[in-house]
Amino acid sequence: MESNVVAYPGDRGYIAPGTEEHSRVIGCSMVGDILGFGYKTPMERWMQLTGRGEKREYKRIFDRGHKMEDHIVAMMEADHKRSVTNRQVQFTDPARPWLVGHVDGMILEYSPLPDCANQGFSGHGLFESKAPGSEMTRQYREAGLPAAYVAQGQIGMHVAGAALGANVDWSCYAFLDYNAWETIPFDIPRSASYIENALQIIDYFWSCVVADTPPNDLPVPSVEGLPMVSGEIQVVVNPELIDVAEKFISAAMVKREAEQYYDEHKTAIKAALGYGKFITPHAGKINILPRAGRRTLNAEALASYCATLCKQVGVEFNEDLFAKVGANYDDIRAYPSKEMTG
Repeated sequence: MESNVVAYPGDRGYIAPGTEEHSRVIGCSMVGDILGFGYKTPMERWMQLTGRGEKREYKRIFDRGHKMEDHIVAMMEADHKRSVTNRQVQFTDPARPWLVGHVDGMILEYSPLPDCANQGFSGHGLFESKAPGSEMTRQYREAGLPAAYVAQGQIGMHVAGAALGANVDWSCYAFLDYNAWETIPFDIPRSASYIENALQIIDYFWSCVVADTPPNDLPVPSVEGLPMVSGEIQVVVNPELIDVAEKFISAAMVKREAEQYYDEHKTAIKAALGYGKFITPHAGKINILPRAGRRTLNAEALASYCATLCKQVGVEFNEDLFAKVGANYDDIRAYPSKEMTG
């Protein structure tokens, strides 16, 4: 494998993310999985690198971070006085040509973030822009940076330092809050002790890839030496807390399935009747697509209308609930694009 230790798009040795060549190296985004902090298991990553994994269809949502990168960089410079240079640089560990880091940019001079203590970093820092969505960004602001990003940042700093021939002591990860249209940056300090232990795990993992043998003896990941950024809890070890966490995850999944079920039926109702947005009577609002005149319904007629509608889309009509709530209206008028009144 031929690769320059520092390369930019278009340079010889640059490995573009998403290409076949990129699937044959370990990138920093894969490191979190190998070290036990990611969404995939080390075995899944081993299968991917040895050609055994299923080829996943590319999802356009992954373009979101790249599309928003220029905005995030501009916000960093305007709001946090940090100038980002060396955009889209690729670093390769000279001693490990299969360990590659793609970095969104570099910050040549450290300046403290607002409301944060001056950590006194010196030298260049790496910059990564992230756009996981406003909800996740707000969670990170409240709970701290997830361990997967902190571990990924450690290896990124190692690879960049090895390529540049000098230590890179800090990284800045900036997350975009779409709703507030602001960036939430985090500074990650370098931990030499954690990097040393992590590289031993990564070296063993790569030896398994080369030997085409499963990484069954992969050392158990450790958080020893891994910095906490804004106080995030790295690993849950208490059995009672693990039980609570599993219940929380299960409840969140049920909630998501229920919301999806609701959205599917709402879409089906619109498609079946050609109506605009509307909600059942006991929720208090009906909007009908623009049409001439108006419709005036008494409670009995409205009950019949709702029962017919539910039957067409396969949803059970709760007659008792309607009688309790909807029948309170003597006369209900549904105006085009207006709220229901009665």
